[in-house]
Amino acid sequence: MGIKGVAMTSIAQILLDLGKKVSGCDVPNKFVTQNLIDKLNLAVNHGFTHDLPKDIDCVIYTSAHGGPRNPIVLQAKERNIQTLSQAEALAYFFNQKRGVGISGVGGKSTTSAMITWILEKCNQEPSFSVGVGEILEMSRTGRWNKDSDLFIAEADEYVIDPSCSDQPDQMTPRFSFLSPEIGVCTNLVFDHPDVYHSIEHTKEVFSNYFMQTKSEGSLIYNADSQDLVDTINYIRHHLEKKNISLISFGKTQEADARILSSTICNRLNIAEAVINNQQIKLELQIPGEFNLCNALAAILAANKAGISVEEAASALKSFKGIQRRFEFRGEKKGVFYYDDYAHHPQEVRKTIQALKQWHPDQRVVVAFQPHTFSRTKQLLEEFINSLSTADEVILLDIFPSAREQYDSSINSDMLVAGVNQKDTGTKIMNLKDADNLINYCQTKLSPGDVLMTMGAGDIYEIHQSLE
Repeated sequence: MGIKGVAMTSIAQILLDLGKKVSGCDVPNKFVTQNLIDKLNLAVNHGFTHDLPKDIDCVIYTSAHGGPRNPIVLQAKERNIQTLSQAEALAYFFNQKRGVGISGVGGKSTTSAMITWILEKCNQEPSFSVGVGEILEMSRTGRWNKDSDLFIAEADEYVIDPSCSDQPDQMTPRFSFLSPEIGVCTNLVFDHPDVYHSIEHTKEVFSNYFMQTKSEGSLIYNADSQDLVDTINYIRHHLEKKNISLISFGKTQEADARILSSTICNRLNIAEAVINNQQIKLELQIPGEFNLCNALAAILAANKAGISVEEAASALKSFKGIQRRFEFRGEKKGVFYYDDYAHHPQEVRKTIQALKQWHPDQRVVVAFQPHTFSRTKQLLEEFINSLSTADEVILLDIFPSAREQYDSSINSDMLVAGVNQKDTGTKIMNLKDADNLINYCQTKLSPGDVLMTMGAGDIYEIHQSLE
């Protein structure tokens, strides 16, 4: 149920590899997974009122559309058919193998895809589940390979279903079901204010997950993320008692693997780095210092999985990224269009910085659609600070989660007012909706300009309407 979601489509591919008959249901809207669903020839019912097939063994459900209260899930329970959340289904497969779990508030999908790409290029053909619409130049986002002992997956900190707060089991963090042998954490910052009360609450949730790392395993973490470092240090004794290797990466001098210097040349993101006390050159086709750090994490994880540092770095030269992460959507009438999933202030800031570095001598416009009332309200000042680093910003109205009620106390005009009050020179306006943004792109942009759509809502859909 909810088969069009990126994580659910990934699980569907794993089940198909196991020879299972897979069908699903969802709303009629098109999702970023549509091309993949069409290619897999998955039967998808629209809506949730149909009768389940008679020969069904299990129903796996997403947190959207009511989650465990969805009519399809309730129908399965009435017929004593097994039901699993997406998180439980993923864990069932992940924990059968040497799991490589990638956690963090931002960077999970890219780093998971990088690790998968490295192992694929080094002929390991791992099992994997990456929650994106597409890994560019790969044919799939999920796989089960019975002959591989590795499984790469995103470890999501969000809860199973926040709409079911009266059911404690549904408020369980999704990564709580995973026991990785190799853990990677890209960063730790406060997010999901609808379910986590503070940064301390967030750190507690991550601590519990880190302590599920298998004995003799590894935990690879970002030394530039102070809250993450503090969290690791707080539980360091418990991890060391399990003989878990702690390996840090980042730009800081104290990191075990670190970036020494970086530059952009001929659309390549190039860095000199030190990994395992050896100097190595990194070349990426995707921009951003944060992606260089993601690459360090991916190389370290691949190394723990048996790939040499040199082989891993070489494999990443051909990595072209994933859908909705600094994705180039094309050049139209001389304007360069990009799209990114950034929806947290830290991600917004880093993506703006990378875009300006990638196009240093061009007019750069960021079109941002805030995602959820709760996040925008709780992190309003952080969003204002991040957006104030851009030259020009176009806002759309807040894209609400299907799980939350309309909140009149927060809106995009408050972001406009906040940025203007900062007086950083950032030009900003709220165009409200996609139609106005499309008209802006077609009438206000000139050849050589750059526009990036940004957000976790439906803003990316405008690219299909641009001429």
